[in-house]
This record gives sequence, structure tokens and C-alpha cells, in this order.
Amino acid sequence: MSDAAHRAWLEAQLPVLVDAGLIDEAAAAGIRAHYGSPEDLAAQRRNRLLAIFGSLGALLVGLGIILLVAFNWEQLSRPMRTLAALLPLVTGQGLVAYARARRADSTAWLEGTALATFLALGAAMALISQTYQVGGTVEGFMLVWALLGLPLAYVTGASLPALGYLACVMAWAGLRFGAPRLPAYSLLIVLVLPPLIARLRADRSSSRGALMLWLLTAALLEWMALLLDDLPQAWVLPALAAGLALIYLADGIVEPRGAVGLWHRPFQVLGGTGLAILGLLGSSFGFDLWRAAELDALGPAQGLTLVGLLLGAGLLLWRADPERRQAKLGLGLLPASVLLGTALTGLGAADGSDTGATLASLLLNLHLLAAGVWQIALGTRRNSLALANGGLGLVLLLVFFRFFEADLGLIGRGLAFIGLGICFILANVFIARRMRP
Repeated sequence: MSDAAHRAWLEAQLPVLVDAGLIDEAAAAGIRAHYGSPEDLAAQRRNRLLAIFGSLGALLVGLGIILLVAFNWEQLSRPMRTLAALLPLVTGQGLVAYARARRADSTAWLEGTALATFLALGAAMALISQTYQVGGTVEGFMLVWALLGLPLAYVTGASLPALGYLACVMAWAGLRFGAPRLPAYSLLIVLVLPPLIARLRADRSSSRGALMLWLLTAALLEWMALLLDDLPQAWVLPALAAGLALIYLADGIVEPRGAVGLWHRPFQVLGGTGLAILGLLGSSFGFDLWRAAELDALGPAQGLTLVGLLLGAGLLLWRADPERRQAKLGLGLLPASVLLGTALTGLGAADGSDTGATLASLLLNLHLLAAGVWQIALGTRRNSLALANGGLGLVLLLVFFRFFEADLGLIGRGLAFIGLGICFILANVFIARRMRP
């Protein structure tokens, strides 16, 4: 059920509660004021649609102008090219000024004009560079575009230029990936946080707020990858597991209250998916990183990074409320198993054998199996089909990967997959019956 459906249901129940004498009219009015009246909901939906179509309109107009200019580009002189490049940018700035002065309460105007100006800025930079043969690199272009476009996020308070800035910064870091870019990348992310946090506080439970959280989560994952880039190979796995667990467990802090659906929970989705993938890779008995691992000494900064990530994940798991802690216990404890597996692998590598790598893979298999069974049992006890299906899916994925590693023919694998599908259906039927009152 969506947030609007919840509010509509509440609006229908309030008169019933008043008639039954459970609450009075003043209390009903207070509840309506807190959650929003039907008129408020209609206005929010209308503003959301206007913002979406206004932004799309601005995007299409900007692209159309660029195509029209490109068609006659070769026939234009340099001054005319410069004018054609700067005119959309100046027009966009004028529209932004008008929106701030006369349409400050219109999300559609602020978002649309800010996005059009941000795109016009990038187009103007590219056209001026091409006209006057200005040298440079793609990552340099992305960085300058981001920095020049950042004031739009502060001036308008719109989310789209802030998201465009984040996308440019992430592209800048990804085009020449490496740990030396970590300090600059961290500073660039911090620069956009004030307008993004302000928008999230005002519009946290909407689809736009969810989109901002998704991009912030992606930027955080890239920051973590830069942080781990200079770690010795053997220590990357436990540090990566701890970082993903931090993101996975931070979901309870950043998610909007009453969030429904995974679209509003990017921390849980990306962090949990990353942990599951890492666990499944580590559970493979042919996982190369286990066999190649040697426990090289860590420098002070590297050791502090690893310990900080592990302690942070442990602290979030410990501080979570009991219900959330139980639901996230299986994947939340995965960094501990990965760390133990790394230690076993290092001890085996010191003896020149693969015993440690085999034990590490076996440990990850047992951990994922226990995590899946735990979630199934917890979901059944809580009458949560989503939680139970998540655990069942984890167990079936583990079995699925082990079947791929087994030396089976096509017929054997086909029969195995049919058996897995039947088990999944039967388990769902069993869980649904157990949950039935």
C-alpha cells in the first residue's frame, strides 16, 4: 500500500472513530493536520506531476535547441557560435531569477529552470571548447561542469542540479579511478550535502527524495571503493564486507519514517545485495582471492581504516532496535566470517597449501545457510512473507551456485533447477499457511 493509500484509509477511518466516541473532533482535526488532508495530498500530487513534466519539458527544449544549433554549426562564424553557445545559458539564468523572485513556491518552476540551466552550462562549455580548440580531458570537463553548476543547487534549492552535480563528480572519479582522488572526492561530496540534506528533510518520503538517497548511496559506495583501493589484496574482502555492512545497517538511520517498499530503502537494497554477492563469491571453492591471499602487513592508516569499518558496522548492529537487529543479523555479521576466513586463508598460504582457502569457503557457505534459515524462521514467526522469502531466496541462491560448481550434465542441472523451483513454491505455500490466522 502506498503512502497516499495509507492516508486515504486513515481519512476514511477518522469519522468512524469519532462516531464510536474513541476520539473527538479536535483529535481528528489534529490527526488530519499531522498527516495531511485530502486537499493537501491532491496538491502534493499535482506539484509532483508539474515538477516531472516541467523538468522533462526543460530537457526536451534544451536538447532541441542544441540540435538546431548543431545543424547550422559549420556555417556560423566564431562570434555567432559563441553567442549561440551562451544564449541558452543566459536565458536559463534569467528564468532561474524569475522563478526565485515570482515562482518561489512552485517546485515545477524551480526544478525545471534549474535543470535547463545546468544542461545549458554543460552544452556551453562543450561548444566553447570546440570553437576555440580548448584542450582538456573528459574528467576535467566533468569536474569544471560540476563546480560551476553547484551554485544552482544552493540558489534554487532544487534537487535536480544537485543530482547532476553528484553524477558529474562520480564520473570524474570513475574515469581515472584511484586512491589519490579520495581527499578531493570527499570534499566534493561534502560540498553538495547542505542543499541535498535540506531537500531530503522537506521531501524525504517522496519519489524524488528516494532518488536523491539512491544517488547518495551510489556516491558513498564509490567513496568506499576509493578508500579501499590502496589496501593489500588479502584485506580488501573484510574491509569491503564491513563497508557494505555499514551501509546495510545504516538504513534505519536514513530511511524516512513509515517508508514502504524497497524504492525508499537504497541503503538496505545496495548494502544487502552487495553483502549477498560478496558472500556467494566467497563461498565458492574456486574463489581466486582466497587462494591468492597473503596477509601482508597493514600501515597505520590502512589498519585504522579496517578497524574503523569493522567497529562501525558492529556498533550499528548493536545499537539497532531489537526487531531490526534480528532481521539484519544474518548479513550484518558477515564481515566477522569474512575476517575469520581471511585469517584462515593467510595461515594456509603460509604453509603453501589450499586448506585455509577451502576452510574459508566452507565457513562462508555455513554462514549464508544459517543466515537464510534464520530469516525464514524469523519471517514465519513474524508473519512476514517478504522476510521469509528473502531467507529462502538466499538459501536457494547458495544451492544454485553450488550446483553450477558441481560436475553435472545439462540433464542433471535441469532436473536440479526444476527441483529448486518446486521447493521454492512449496516453501512459500507452507509459510503462507503458517502465517494464516
